[in-house]
Amino acid sequence: MRIFKYSASYFRFACFFFITEGDLKILWYALRYFYRCLKLYNNPAHNCILDEKPWMSFPVIKFLEKIINNDFRVFEYGSGGSTLFFSQRVKELVSVEHDRNWYQVVKEMLANRGCININYKLVIPTYTDHYDHALVSIPDAYISADDNSVGMSYEDYSKTILAYPDNYFDLVVVDGRCRPSCMFHSLNKVKVNGFLLLDQSERKYYLEKMESYFKESDWSKVSISGPLPYSLHFTKATFFKKK
Repeated sequence: MRIFKYSASYFRFACFFFITEGDLKILWYALRYFYRCLKLYNNPAHNCILDEKPWMSFPVIKFLEKIINNDFRVFEYGSGGSTLFFSQRVKELVSVEHDRNWYQVVKEMLANRGCININYKLVIPTYTDHYDHALVSIPDAYISADDNSVGMSYEDYSKTILAYPDNYFDLVVVDGRCRPSCMFHSLNKVKVNGFLLLDQSERKYYLEKMESYFKESDWSKVSISGPLPYSLHFTKATFFKKK
């Protein structure tokens, strides 16, 4: 009975996402990864931390495994399974986290695994009197649409990457809070032929004010949609490659 109930919900989400995004590959990926999703869903033996995987769709993880190598320098906004994943595969990893409790959890796991190629930073948001939810898409507003972030500014968090030279990182992963601001400050930090990855790019407001910065003459773009492990949902990620 469980498999029928899960199947109905899973493919309903797949069809909805296909209608919304209009990408036929979504239906192919829904079929391809169905049994893997079923195995992981509500399974206490699996989550992104235990499996040391980014909490991103299966085809996005596969694409990441294809492009990264042990000479890569990676910066990520938002930590977790992705931090463990990258720390085993790249030369240098810088990860910034906004949540103090989650930071301690991931920091302990990194220490237990003896990871020495990572600079893990805690940069908590600050209070602001200028919070306006209508401004979440504007890069220099430094605010997040997350309910727990009301009244908070993520300016310090978003600007963490500015401590590094231009053209330094092979990959910047934007998968935390205040994503338009994080993308904006990352543009010059990506190497030629490097990537900027925006996860959950189906949320249109992330790119509403940022799309104009990714000119076709300077960046190529590929979006990948698919099922999200440990859940019933489907997500899209967009890779921008600097020319």
